Amino acid sequence: MKKFVSFYEMGYQDGEFYNSEGVKHRDNRFIGVYGDPDNGFALAYCDSTTAEIYEQDIFEEIDGKKMLVDIDTIITENSELLS
Repeated sequence: MKKFVSFYEMGYQDGEFYNSEGVKHRDNRFIGVYGDPDNGFALAYCDSTTAEIYEQDIFEEIDGKKMLVDIDTIITENSELLS
């Protein structure tokens, strides 16, 4: 069964994250990782109004440049939450 685990739950409360258009996500409770161990995971955004989950590239600002979040590192660091 697929599940959504937010960056907030994973402990990334202080990070600033952006979507593909460079718009900053306002609340880390609604961005995170979606999927399951059998079928894999994707970066995702949860619509706070409809609760629909959309797979989406998510970027983090590092040294003034927006870099795609490395999902493999996120999964490795948070394997217990995602299992």
